[in-house]
Amino acid sequence: MLFIHLGGNQMIRLSDVIAIVDAVGAVKSSSSIPFPAHSDEEVKSFIITTTQIYTSPISSNTLLKRSQSGLKV
Repeated sequence: MLFIHLGGNQMIRLSDVIAIVDAVGAVKSSSSIPFPAHSDEEVKSFIITTTQIYTSPISSNTLLKRSQSGLKV
Protein backbone atom coordinates (compact mmCIF):
# COMPACT_ATOMS: atom_id res chain seq x y z
CA MET A 1 0.00 0.00 0.00
CA LEU A 2 1.36 3.45 -0.93
CA PHE A 3 0.99 6.53 1.27
CA ILE A 4 1.69 10.25 0.87
CA HIS A 5 2.83 12.50 3.71
CA LEU A 6 0.86 15.77 3.78
CA GLY A 7 2.85 17.51 6.50
CA GLY A 8 2.51 17.47 10.27
CA ASN A 9 1.19 14.08 11.34
CA GLN A 10 -0.99 13.51 8.27
CA MET A 11 -0.48 10.56 5.97
CA ILE A 12 -3.11 9.23 3.59
CA ARG A 13 -3.40 6.38 1.14
CA LEU A 14 -2.31 7.46 -2.30
CA SER A 15 -5.09 5.42 -3.88
CA ASP A 16 -7.68 7.66 -2.14
CA VAL A 17 -6.33 10.87 -3.71
CA ILE A 18 -8.49 12.36 -6.44
CA ALA A 19 -6.73 15.73 -6.83
CA ILE A 20 -4.03 17.95 -5.35
CA VAL A 21 -4.93 21.62 -5.74
CA ASP A 22 -2.85 24.76 -5.18
CA ALA A 23 -4.61 26.63 -2.34
CA VAL A 24 -3.81 30.15 -3.53
CA GLY A 25 -5.15 29.57 -7.03
CA ALA A 26 -8.18 27.61 -5.82
CA VAL A 27 -9.34 30.18 -3.30
CA LYS A 28 -8.79 33.12 -5.66
CA SER A 29 -10.43 31.48 -8.67
CA SER A 30 -13.70 30.30 -7.14
CA SER A 31 -15.83 31.69 -4.38
CA SER A 32 -18.54 29.06 -4.93
CA ILE A 33 -16.44 26.02 -3.97
CA PRO A 34 -16.58 25.36 -0.19
CA PHE A 35 -12.92 24.78 0.70
CA PRO A 36 -12.07 23.99 4.33
CA ALA A 37 -11.47 26.87 6.71
CA HIS A 38 -7.83 27.75 7.19
CA SER A 39 -6.18 26.63 10.41
CA ASP A 40 -3.35 28.35 12.25
CA GLU A 41 -0.78 26.89 9.87
CA GLU A 42 -0.22 28.28 6.40
CA VAL A 43 -2.24 26.31 3.84
CA LYS A 44 -0.49 25.87 0.50
CA SER A 45 -2.56 23.06 -0.97
CA PHE A 46 -5.79 21.11 -0.75
CA ILE A 47 -5.83 17.33 -1.17
CA ILE A 48 -9.17 15.99 -2.33
CA THR A 49 -9.80 12.34 -1.53
CA THR A 50 -12.71 9.98 -1.93
CA THR A 51 -13.97 10.83 1.58
CA GLN A 52 -12.77 14.33 2.53
CA ILE A 53 -10.63 17.38 1.76
CA TYR A 54 -7.31 17.84 3.58
CA THR A 55 -5.19 20.97 3.89
CA SER A 56 -1.40 20.94 3.77
CA PRO A 57 1.39 23.42 4.45
CA ILE A 58 3.32 21.74 1.61
CA SER A 59 3.13 23.08 -1.94
CA SER A 60 1.09 21.21 -4.51
CA ASN A 61 4.22 20.69 -6.64
CA THR A 62 6.06 18.99 -3.77
CA LEU A 63 3.06 16.81 -2.98
CA LEU A 64 2.83 15.81 -6.64
CA LYS A 65 6.49 14.73 -6.58
CA ARG A 66 5.86 12.77 -3.36
CA SER A 67 2.85 11.08 -4.92
CA GLN A 68 4.95 9.94 -7.86
CA SER A 69 7.53 8.30 -5.60
CA GLY A 70 5.10 7.10 -2.89
CA LEU A 71 5.92 5.69 0.52
CA LYS A 72 5.47 1.94 0.79
CA VAL A 73 4.20 0.69 4.14
